[in-house]
This record gives sequence, C-alpha cells and structure tokens, in this order.
Amino acid sequence: MSDNDPLPNAAFSSDKVQANVNSADSSTSSHNDYRGNEGPEASLEVPASSQSAVEERAVAPSAGQARRRGTDDEEEDAVADALDTNIEEDVVDVKESLSNAFLQDFDNISSFFCFRSYSDAPNPILRLTDLDIVGLPLSSRDAEAIRQSGINTTGVTPKDPSVWSFSPQSVRCEDPSWELFLKRIARDVCQNMEIEYSPDMHHLHLYAFQLYEPQCRISVPETKVMSADGTFASIMVVLPSICSSGTMQFSLGGLSFSYTCGPSNLFHTTVISWLSGAAFSLGPVTDGYQLALVYNLVHTDAVVPRPLPSTNPSAVESIRRTLQLWSQDGGRGTRNKVLYLLEEAYPAESLSLAALHGSDYQKARVMNALAQELGFYLGLANVDCHLCGFAHDKYRALDKERRKKGKKPLTSKNKQKQLASSSRQSQPIELSSTEAEADSDEEEQDVIFGDIDITEAEVDRFVDIRGEWIADALEFDTPEEVIPEDLCEDAEGEDHYKQEYDGYRNSNGALDRWYRRTVLVIWPRRCDLAVRYGSHNLEGACQIIAAIAPRAEPTVDELALVKHVIQRAVTKPHLVANAICHVASCWKQPELLAEAIEECCKGPVGVSLLTFEQITSAITLFSFKAMMSSLERMLASEAGNEPRIKFLERLAAWASDHPSSATEVIPWVATNIENASKSLRRPQADEQPFLVSLAISRGGLHVLTDSILPQIKDLVDAEFLKSLANTVFESQSVDGGTKEQVASVIMRNAISKLDLHVVPKPPIPPTEPKKPDTILASAQAYLKFCLMMCPGTEDLLLDRLCDVHGLDAADVAAHTVGILLPFLAILVSETSTLAKSFAELRARILKFVARVSTTPTQFGSEHIRAVLSAVTTLQDGATVIADTILPRLHELTLAASAYKQLVLELQSSATEVVLPTSYTGPDIKTIISTLVVKFALSVPLDTYTIAKDALVFCFRHHAAAARTAVLQRLLDPTTLTPAYTSSVLMPLVPDLCQLGREHGMEPGISSALQTIMIAWVDKVLGPKAPLDNTSLSTQMASWVKVCKCYECTKTRNFLAQADATSLLLDHLGPSKKNHMQGLLRLFASSVVSWSFSMATDSSVGLRLSKLDSYIQALKWEENQRTGSQHLKLLALDDAGIKVILGSHYERITMALKPTSTTIASSIPPATPKSKPTASASLSTPSTSQPRIRPTPNNRVVSAGVSRKATSTLSNPPPKKKRKKTFDPADVIDLTSD
Repeated sequence: MSDNDPLPNAAFSSDKVQANVNSADSSTSSHNDYRGNEGPEASLEVPASSQSAVEERAVAPSAGQARRRGTDDEEEDAVADALDTNIEEDVVDVKESLSNAFLQDFDNISSFFCFRSYSDAPNPILRLTDLDIVGLPLSSRDAEAIRQSGINTTGVTPKDPSVWSFSPQSVRCEDPSWELFLKRIARDVCQNMEIEYSPDMHHLHLYAFQLYEPQCRISVPETKVMSADGTFASIMVVLPSICSSGTMQFSLGGLSFSYTCGPSNLFHTTVISWLSGAAFSLGPVTDGYQLALVYNLVHTDAVVPRPLPSTNPSAVESIRRTLQLWSQDGGRGTRNKVLYLLEEAYPAESLSLAALHGSDYQKARVMNALAQELGFYLGLANVDCHLCGFAHDKYRALDKERRKKGKKPLTSKNKQKQLASSSRQSQPIELSSTEAEADSDEEEQDVIFGDIDITEAEVDRFVDIRGEWIADALEFDTPEEVIPEDLCEDAEGEDHYKQEYDGYRNSNGALDRWYRRTVLVIWPRRCDLAVRYGSHNLEGACQIIAAIAPRAEPTVDELALVKHVIQRAVTKPHLVANAICHVASCWKQPELLAEAIEECCKGPVGVSLLTFEQITSAITLFSFKAMMSSLERMLASEAGNEPRIKFLERLAAWASDHPSSATEVIPWVATNIENASKSLRRPQADEQPFLVSLAISRGGLHVLTDSILPQIKDLVDAEFLKSLANTVFESQSVDGGTKEQVASVIMRNAISKLDLHVVPKPPIPPTEPKKPDTILASAQAYLKFCLMMCPGTEDLLLDRLCDVHGLDAADVAAHTVGILLPFLAILVSETSTLAKSFAELRARILKFVARVSTTPTQFGSEHIRAVLSAVTTLQDGATVIADTILPRLHELTLAASAYKQLVLELQSSATEVVLPTSYTGPDIKTIISTLVVKFALSVPLDTYTIAKDALVFCFRHHAAAARTAVLQRLLDPTTLTPAYTSSVLMPLVPDLCQLGREHGMEPGISSALQTIMIAWVDKVLGPKAPLDNTSLSTQMASWVKVCKCYECTKTRNFLAQADATSLLLDHLGPSKKNHMQGLLRLFASSVVSWSFSMATDSSVGLRLSKLDSYIQALKWEENQRTGSQHLKLLALDDAGIKVILGSHYERITMALKPTSTTIASSIPPATPKSKPTASASLSTPSTSQPRIRPTPNNRVVSAGVSRKATSTLSNPPPKKKRKKTFDPADVIDLTSD
C-alpha cells in the first residue's frame, strides 16, 4: 500500500512511555490508569516491571456524547455573557476572568483519546498472506520481510521512510484468545473515554495492519466524524518491538496534547485510541521498526445515538483569551500566580493530575492543554487553613439532622441565616436534653463558629502537575491571588482534620479548627522562577545550581535561575553564596560571585559568608585583584572584631605560602588590620581575651587604655568592662604594675557605667524598677573586685552608691533604705579598714536618719544594726552616735513593730557603744524606755495575742509609763463591749495574775482585774434567764428512767450541750417515730421543737431545734461558770480576792456563785448505744446519707410551741397488708428503774 494513504492512527512505543503524564498508584489489576500531563518538556518513565498497564487520556469539549450531563441554559448564558464582557476588553482582571470561566460546567467535557499498556496481552500469532507467521517481539528480519512484501505488492520502492499499511484481508490472527482480548480493549477504551460500553452495540473491526519504518513521520488533520458504518473511534494496537516513536500530538476542539514517547517495551502490548475527528501527528520513529494493528470502534445500534465530539469553545476560548493577555502582561492587576480552589482535598503523597477526579480532573486537564499551548505552568498544592475563634453550639441539632440526611454541615454564614429566620418565626432551635447530654466527642464535632477572629492559610506541599515535588511551601497573597478570595471561610463547610475546643457541654468556648484543601496553581512562564524558587524555596533553586556541571557557557535558563537567586540572596546568604561560588567557578565568571557577595552582605554575614578554602580557591582561580572588592565588602559587613582581624591574619599566613599572591595580599592585609584596629565594632560578649591579645600585638598593654578602650567604652556595658579588667589582671604576659594600672583604668570606666539605683536615674530612659537584691549583689561583686585587684577604685564605687542627684525625695528614701543601709553591712563584712570616701557615705546615712520620720514604715531594725555596726568601725564612731544618731532615734516616729525591733537592736548594741564623757544627752537606756512608751501608744490591741505580747514586752523592759499606757488603752470605757470583753479582756486575766506574781501586784494590775470582772458581770453575764431548772431536772430524770435507747440518749446529750442548736436523727421507722414523738411531748416540749421529713427510702427523719429561751439559759450558765473559774484565779483565798475587787466583791461573787441545780447537772451523762443502721448529727446530714424530702403531710410541730399540733402521719394512705414484725425497742418499759 502507498505511504500516502490516510492513516487514522499514529505510532507509539511501549517499552517506556516518556509522555507528559503522571501515574496513579500501582495495583494488582491487569492495567493501571495514567492520566494528566504537565508540559511539553516533562516526562514520566513507567517501568514495565512495576505495573501491568499504562493508560493516558485527554479531554475535549463534547456536545453530542451518549452520556452527557445536562446544564441550565440560563446559567450558561449568564456566564457566557460575563466571559464575553471580559474578553472584549483590552485589559482584563486575570483572577476575575478565570473565576468566571471556571463557573461553567466542565463535566460535559469528556476524553477524546487514551492509551494503555497491557503486560498480560496474548500473542495474536499473526499470519500474513505472503510471509506466514510473524514473530513477536518484532525482529529486524521480520520487519524487513514485511517491508519487502509491501514493495512486492505495490511495485514501488519509496525513497523516504514510509508507513506500510496492509488490508485486513492480508493478515489473520491465529490465537483464539485474541478476540476476547479485543472485547476487553473495547470495554476499557469506552470506559476511559467515559462512554457507556455495550458488548452488543460496540464492536472492533480491523482496518489495517501497519509497519512504521525508521524516521517516518505522520500528520493527519481533523477529519469528518460522520461515517456510514457507525465508526466513532480508532484504536491502534502496538505490538511488542524495539523502537522509539518520537513526539505524538493530539488536538480537538481547540485543545492540544503533546507527548514525547520513549523506547518501547518488548513484553508489553500498547493500545492507543482517539475519537473520530481528532487530529494527530507522529514522528519520527527511530531505532527500529514499529508494528501495529489498526481497528475501527463501531457503534451498531441505530436507535441509540453514537458518541460524537463537538466543539464547545465558550470556556476554552475565554480561558485562552485570559491566559494570552496574562502572558503579554496585559491583565489588570497582573499577578505572579493564581490559586484556584478545587472541590475536593487530595492526599499529599499522591497529589498529581492523575489523582484528581470529577470536575477537578476536567478543569485541570483543560487548563493543562491550554498551558502547554500558551506557555503557562500548572501545579497542585495542599493548603492548611487554620480558623480561630469562639464556638456557637446552638445549632448542633441542625447539623445532626443534616448528617442523618447525608448532607454536609452548614457553614457559619448559612447557620446565621437560620438564626435570623428562626428569630423571625420566634422558634429558636434549641438542644434537647438528650442531645445536651450526648457524648463529649460528638459535641465537639457538632459545634460551629460563632465568631472567627483569625484565619491563616499556608501551603505545606507544592508539586507540578505530574506530582513531582517543587517545594514544601508557597507564598501567596490572600485574597489577591486566590479563587475564591475567602479561601479559609470556604473551607469551613468541609470536614476538619484537627480541632481544639475548650467548651463544656452547652457552654461556648474558644474553637480552633484546621482544614486541608487542594488548589490548582497557575502561573505564566515569565514568573516560573519566582513561583518555583521564591523565598519559600531558595533551597531547591540552590540545589539545582549546585548540581550544574562545569562547562564554558551557561544556558539561558541556568543564567536566569542564578540571577533570580542572587536577587533574593539576603534572605539566605550562606546558602546562596555557596551555590553561586560553585557555578561561578564552573563558568569562570568572577563578576557573578562578586554580585552575589554584594547582595549577601546587605545582611549581617561578614567573613563567614564563604569558607576560607572557597575564598582562597577563588583567589587562585580568578586572581586576588578580581576578588579584592568582594573581600572588602565581606570585611565591611562583619560585625565582630575578632573574626575580622583573625581572617586577615589567616589570609596573610596563606599568602606567605603562595608567592604568586603574596605581593598583593600581604600589603593589603596589613592595611586592613590597621584600619580594623582603629575602627572597632561593638565587641561580642566573649571578646575580652582577643582585645587583650590585640593590644599586646599592637605594641603593649597600654594600647588597651590608649586606643581600644576609647573606641568601645560607649558600646559596652559595665559587666563587659569588669570582665575585661579581670582578663587584664589574669594575663601572664605583662608585669604586675602595668596590669594593675590598666585594670584600674578599665574598672573606673566600668563603675562609671553602673546604675545602682532601684529607680533609674535621669537621663537613663524609664525602665522597670530593679530588685534591690540584684543591685546589692552587683555592688558586692564590684566591691570585692576593687578591694582585691584594683585598690582605690572602691572610692568611685561608693561615690556612685551615694549619688542621688536627680532623684526625688521618695526615690532617695527608697534608695537609702533598700540599697545604702544594707550595703553598710556588706561593707563592714568585706573590710575593717574603710576608704576615706566612706565619710561621704556616712554623711548620707546620717542625713537620712535625720529625715527618716517622713517614711517611718520603711525603717527597720536591720537598718539600725547596719548603721551602728558601720559607725562603730570609725575612729570617731562614738561621737557620731552620741551627737547625731541617738538624738535622731529619740525623735523617730515609726510603726509599732519597728519600735519593738528597734528596742531589741539597741539593747543588743548597748554594750558595743561606749559614749564619750562629754556626752550630756539621753543615754541608750533612756532612749529605749522612750521607744517602749511609743510602742505602747501605737501598738494595736484588738486581739488577745497582741495585747498579751504588748503587756509582757512593757513589763520586761521595766517601763512603768508604757505599762500604764497599755492598761489604760485596754480598759478604755469606749472599748468595753461584750465581744471585746469576751475575746480580749477575759483571756488576759490569767496573764495579768502571772505578771502580778512576777513583778508585784501593783495598783494598776489590781484595778485592771477589777474592771475586767465588773465588765464581765455587767456586759457579758447579765440577768439570769427565766427557766425552771428544778422542773426540767425532774423531767430529765424521769426520761432516763423511762427509756435509755440510742435515740433518747442522743437527744438528752444534745440538750445538755450549750454549743449545739440542732440535731438530726434519720432512718427512723414508723414505730420509732411515734416513740420519739411521744417522749418529746412528755419530757422536752418546753425546751425543744421538732419536725419530721420523709426520705427517699420511706424512712423518717427527725430534726430537733432548741428554743431560744433554752439556748439563752444554757449560755448564761456557761458564762457564769467561766466567770467563776476566772474569779478563783485572782488570789489563793477569798481574802485576797476581796482585796483586789474592793467594794465590788459582794456583787461580783454573788453574780458568779454557782446555783445548786443547773441545766447540765439535771441531765446525767450517758453514752448512747451503738446503732449500726442509723446515725445522727448535730448539723446538716452528710452527702453520703439519703436526702430527706420534706412533705406537707409529715411535719409535726412541738407541743411546746403549739399544744394543738398533732401529727398527720396518724392517718397515712392505705398500705398493702403484710405480716407485722415485732421490735422490742418499740415497747416502753414503764416498770424499769
């Protein structure tokens, strides 16, 4: 046959498919589908050993297919109008135009070609009319024989490579299983092109047997799709052979797909198919021959319409127009990229075009075809969306109902609409009690956002359309680069993969949710580097650059990538510098490295930007002159002094071993070391040893104070200078005198920078106040250093401590109390020989003592000890104490506790201070007495403990005036209230008696005891309560004789206790209830009331409450006993008591004399028998006891309150008859003694 015959097919190789596709996951089935493409330069290898088949399919607009989804005509017209409006403009908004285009229905765009590789295909056992059996895989010998058969048949020997096509009559398949395989092919092709397959109406008819010569090319334009025999697709079965098929391209309806085919496979049979009307081209076939069987796929049912492709250009053309304007930089608000949110989220591990499905797949396929045509790139990315706000769980029930119906939960917006709707109807949606008590995990899932405060979105994986990794991040602007603009809010309606919720049941709380969505990323070729290798992926770009092999000239793409990376070098300078250093060496372009170093050094990198080996290699390769400006730039950006100078020294040492560079390098190094020594930067925290060594290397240790210190003293703090002085002192390379001199100069500079004030002094900017402990620790450390290593510098330290210039009076007081006074103790402990400048410190302290009364509560005993201890070390210390300190102490106005502590400190220091003979003022003992009086007048006497301590303190210091002051304040008539007498005065009686025995019963004590006892009788005891003790005693004695059961004994003990006001007896049976009620009416109705309540277990509870009159009688008897007991403490006999009480003796003793019959004595004590099944308490029942539920029918009022009250339980509701049981405890024994 002639090579000019139209061929409805194209060659294809089957060993390894190098096409713009990506694979799906491998499986154990007979074939795997491979879908999707990315760009004309991309490829994918599918090893034959890893899968049984490969399938590829493309999509095109289809209007007349048998299986088609209907769309709304009005919606399509509206979208088309919007698209047309955008297209007609010269300038379009790229994002808006793409958004409108994606609104169209892509589900009616079906596949128009596919290919698949089968590893389990049978050998057809081809028999040619002229050649007999053709062996497979195809050998060169059989291929030449087939070619020769074609020449013999046509009689023509073509000059150019040809495709030999043989009629179906000239070939026969001998293997019966081949027919079954053809049915399988028909089914798979229909399924992959989304055609409903029917074995009765879809059949394969052999069209031709073809042989493709090496270097042959085929180009077939779009053909008519109508065919009388019902053919609607062509299928080419490529048999095993060895060849490469070159590039294959399919196009239909404005979409075009290109594939670069690789070597075929000897063991696979590949099937490629396309719908009628599609155009394709192939070529060239290389490295061998290719053999194929071409079939027509025929639709035989005349009733059911056959699948026919048709053009539907609205979506395709609108997207093409938008991309064209975008690529020409003609779009309004042109962007680097656009992220389009797909309908579903896909796993990161399989993210690729092949993994997409449904509308997502169709849109991505159409975009991919247009991207190849117009120079765009596509990628896929997974976006993590984080929503943070507060929950609104009112509508959880609504979500539950929607889930039951298989619907997705409503978003917050829609639920707010429900809120408005339900509010208008006055029917708010509420949770049922069952739902409110549902499992907590389910509740957390059901809550929704009420308020969303923060939304965050970030890409965690970015791949190209074939699934190959690009980066783990991608920077994008929201909403400028995202469709839709509210990406995070749109994600809210989907399922979240992580949640943090701190609400409890129906209470709202903070809600955080994380969603994962997948986006399609679209970007033009001019933005490829910025999208792939922006600041989010400089690592990937540098890896590519570092892998470039040495050669003379870079490619355009390589150079563009290098320039792109250099522009962003400041973000990752070390990474970029290393990559550019490699490629500059490969291409021998020192200017490229210089440009990179210039960009990198815009940040704080310095000489560590490149390794020393990289620098010396560059000098050797490019020359020192070519690298000199870059080295100077690195030195200028170096922040550290030590790295700068050590780098220069190391470079000089290297140049000494390389004579070719020494003449240029060494002088340059010397000049730069000199410049670096005269322009020191802020030293690092550990640069002290280096500075000392630098000074020694530059001429001696004096260089440190002559040159280095003036440069750095304003750049460092006091601690750095102190450490530098210490380093000088510990240096072994200079004599001791020089070390002390230099260290002293440095130390004085360090002390001058110290801030030893709690409140920073002006002009220091206001900061948080320092803690006094921190300041004292620092001052002590500096003091030790000065005394040990730099004698004489402590004078400056003390000057700094005493400097309060610029502080107000309150800050001066705080500084003196918090810092100066405690530092005196430190100073005394560190040295006994104080510096002369201590006189200034002494003067400051004495001035403070003179005015300390303005802040009395800040002056403590430890401060006085510090002053006295420090002053006594002075030669004129006694005079200072006599002339200045003692008079000031006499005039102090302090808090009571401070007076007390001050007295104690003065007592302990009295023996250490020897006053001069010329002193005429009050001595320390007199001052102590005065301070004790001040204490007595200021101490609060509102509690017994404080009052007792105050009395004891005044008596022990023999301060009569102080004792009198305390007693007068205690017995002030305005304070003699019943509460004060009971809580403070009466408890003092034993203490006053003890003080009287120790120090003598002076009139003040006797008068105090008399006043307290009178106050007790008049204010606390009062008149006796009107209660007939004799009658009560008789009743209690009779009760004891009548019954000694547990409940009765418990009740009588309760009545004898003065502090208990109520009692509960629970778990009483009906008989016991009647038993207690009868005895209470008989013996205790005058002192107690009672009521019954019914418990949940049908038992009865009895609550007893003492009557107020009875409680008052008990209290009166208790107060009388207390007064009587304290009365006996006044003296050993009545005569002594009479002396103390004087004329009040008779009245007090008569009031406190015990009566012969008391309430407590009328009730004999008894221990109730144990009752294992019942319990009683003097308070509310514990939570472990059954709750008593009061009812209107079980309350009985005591006969003491109302003689007519009776129990309504005597007429209970009818009960079920049962056998009566006998309880001996229910019988009252009236005969017992």
